Amino acid sequence: MIRSFVYFDTSSIPSDAIITSATLSLYFILMINDAYVSTDFDIVIRNGQPVYPHEPLEANDFYYLYYSGNGGSVNTNGLSFNSYTNMEMNETGKNWIQKGSGVITKFALFSSRDINKTAPTGEELIAIYLSEEGMGYKPKLVVKYTLPE
Repeated sequence: MIRSFVYFDTSSIPSDAIITSATLSLYFILMINDAYVSTDFDIVIRNGQPVYPHEPLEANDFYYLYYSGNGGSVNTNGLSFNSYTNMEMNETGKNWIQKGSGVITKFALFSSRDINKTAPTGEELIAIYLSEEGMGYKPKLVVKYTLPE
């Protein structure tokens, strides 16, 4: 996995909604004979909004200093491949979800080893479906919220 990005139209969430939980679901793909992971790492949800990443992506969107925080993570040890894996978003990540008319929520996905500037020591490749095209395994964002009374 290199730095990756996911986008969600969250304009159906009212601007005054109080987000109670959010789950990012990603479909991890088993590569040829193995997952190409000999060194485990966390896949971390990061934020660069409102500017980064652009829609559509631009070459400079991959610059690591444009993103910060930890909105939730999952470790590659024990991932289920060729199926969805749920990443529960923490309080920080829930606060990154955009609400109201015409908004898009954008997340960056980073390796914890990339964040920590740790050089690769083995195979650290994971493939994820990141588009609505192809096999139909697009990323999912499930948001639960309440409205003020």
